[in-house]
Amino acid sequence: MKRRPVNHNRRAPVPPPEAGSHNGVRRDPPGAAPGTAPEPPAWARNAVIYSAYPRAFSAEGTLRGVADRVQAIAGLGAGILWLLPIHPIGEVGRKGRLGSPYAIRDYRAINPEYGREADLISLVRTAHDAGLKVILDCVFNHGAPDHVEGARHPSWFRRDGRGRVTRRVADWHDVVDWNFSAPGLEEHLLESLAYWVREFDIDGFRCDVAGMVPSSFWRKARERLSALRADYFLLAEWDDPAIHRAGFHASYDWELYRTMRRVVRGDVPASVLGSRVARRFSAFPVHAMPMRFVENHDEYRAGRRLGAAANALTIFAALAGGCFLVYNGQEVGARHRPNLFDRDPIDWTPPDAARHRAWSQGLLEMRRGLHDFDAPEAIDTGIPALAVYRRRGAGGERIVAFNGSARPIDWRPDGATGSLVIEPGSTAWPPMGAVAGRVPARSTVVFTIA
Repeated sequence: MKRRPVNHNRRAPVPPPEAGSHNGVRRDPPGAAPGTAPEPPAWARNAVIYSAYPRAFSAEGTLRGVADRVQAIAGLGAGILWLLPIHPIGEVGRKGRLGSPYAIRDYRAINPEYGREADLISLVRTAHDAGLKVILDCVFNHGAPDHVEGARHPSWFRRDGRGRVTRRVADWHDVVDWNFSAPGLEEHLLESLAYWVREFDIDGFRCDVAGMVPSSFWRKARERLSALRADYFLLAEWDDPAIHRAGFHASYDWELYRTMRRVVRGDVPASVLGSRVARRFSAFPVHAMPMRFVENHDEYRAGRRLGAAANALTIFAALAGGCFLVYNGQEVGARHRPNLFDRDPIDWTPPDAARHRAWSQGLLEMRRGLHDFDAPEAIDTGIPALAVYRRRGAGGERIVAFNGSARPIDWRPDGATGSLVIEPGSTAWPPMGAVAGRVPARSTVVFTIA
């Protein structure tokens, strides 16, 4: 999804990127059977997904610039490399100087600013050699007003009662919605997916505002991809059990992210986070995976959104099961979110970059240790400021407790044999042992029960 350009001289808030999409969060009616989602390929199960925005990833802003850091991405602990849209960008209604990568002009071409086909082939091979899978951004709800297929097939664009091209989200003035009832459109989109898999060995797709595209289309996409490779992977930018029944393996956990923000603002007690973590498994189809995150290309950096609790909530989300997202620059403590509409390279050497990277590597290594643990189970401590969940596995139990208050809380699970505490602002790894029987203010403690 796309944001409007940010005027840093104004204090007016930028509308959330989900405006018009019912916030991307929906739930089945009470008592409804969740059903079953397609089983994810083994390589995608509980994977760390690394999101790279090619324009901002390096000073040159190219696919080669991403390829140059593939070893660093793999060394961090990621298993999947997700490239934000790599296609040519429309000029009509363009936002900013270079335009949003989500206003696509041609689904089967590469933005010449990013490089050539050979550069993508080389990047994918380099990533595969490093043990990474590669997924592309799929933006099929809408295209640029000057999309190459718009002139050839005018009926493919959504139109209002007066015959004018239109969109459901007014702020997205650089795009036009597709008309999925138009003959030929779905086949073009399906073949576009197949093209990248066949010609470039792409492993799957992250699908933009997936719930705004008919579920019948995603079922067809699943069939088309299955015929090409048995181990493809689909990630939905949506938060709805139904999207999994339509064919997706993983989806955004927008609910957890927004609840963390509400906790930080003091709108809700921290204790609700435990149930938010657990119900992404209990209320969703079998095999469905949430993708947890604390920042992404649509949101400000975690330090800005979550304040002093950013590190503690990063741990809380990362250990909660499912996939986990790292947005480029997050691993070195980058404070600035790259502009989607202009050249805005990431600063890879902010203060304490090496310590931040070591902290991120340590966190992801700890996370790998829970790979085969059961889904999280919320624990109600009766303390409003304390969020707690439990995960069980062959290595015993891990109990993760987050204190959302400004004061320490005296609490410790029975039988705990060890603990690690992640305090506000600390980038030391490994974290220090917790004070016996206490969860410090705005901190997360990971307790071990053998």
